[in-house]
Amino acid sequence: MLRPKQSPDMPLVVPPIVSIGAGGIVQDAHLPAYQKAGFKVHGLYDLDLQKATELAKRFAIPKVYSSLD
Repeated sequence: MLRPKQSPDMPLVVPPIVSIGAGGIVQDAHLPAYQKAGFKVHGLYDLDLQKATELAKRFAIPKVYSSLD
């Protein structure tokens, strides 16, 4: 009997991850999942710069962007 895979194959090369938004879903789901998978988040942006800065410190994200440009 053929069994379905229980987990996906991990990518050989992980592209840079930059999160647009620092709200609850990013904080409670996305960033912990990236951390668990071993993916490095390179940057974070949010309209609320203070919120983005605090979240970046919490998850050791090296860059906080003040604009989308």
